[in-house]
Amino acid sequence: MRRLLAVLLLLAATPVPAAELPALALPDLRDGERRDLRSLARGPALVVLFEPRCPWCVRQLRAVDRLTAACPEAIRAVGVGIHGDRPGYRRVLRAAEVELPAVGGSEGLVAAVGGVPATPWTLFVDAEGRVTHRLRGYVRLPDLLPWLAAQGIHCPPLTPGQQGDHPAP
Repeated sequence: MRRLLAVLLLLAATPVPAAELPALALPDLRDGERRDLRSLARGPALVVLFEPRCPWCVRQLRAVDRLTAACPEAIRAVGVGIHGDRPGYRRVLRAAEVELPAVGGSEGLVAAVGGVPATPWTLFVDAEGRVTHRLRGYVRLPDLLPWLAAQGIHCPPLTPGQQGDHPAP
């Protein structure tokens, strides 16, 4: 079963022609200050695009937040709210109980990354700041770790508590 899940993850991780993450100043969802998306997602990084009414987005944000807490020197992460408003995005962040930086996205961002057919939609940004892969849907942390290792991102083994998956609200 684990092997099947790993194969499905590899199929879901779509390589894309490398393109730079757009240079956009987006509002921070916690303090409202404008933040440069490229600076927040200085690679390697995972950029999780999420929507207010997406319980799977809560899970993905938690998994990515745990990952970056466990190996902060190896990878960064940022959440980007799309198709909603600041109060809705903030509800998701509170439900997810995450510390990662988060900004409100724009339709320009959605267009620049080639559209977002479903959420969560996670972009992998390499060390040069290029988006090289897109992950569609929720990817559990234990399944994300081997995929990241294949990209050259190595984290120490996580404890079961770090890998835990809490139910979505």
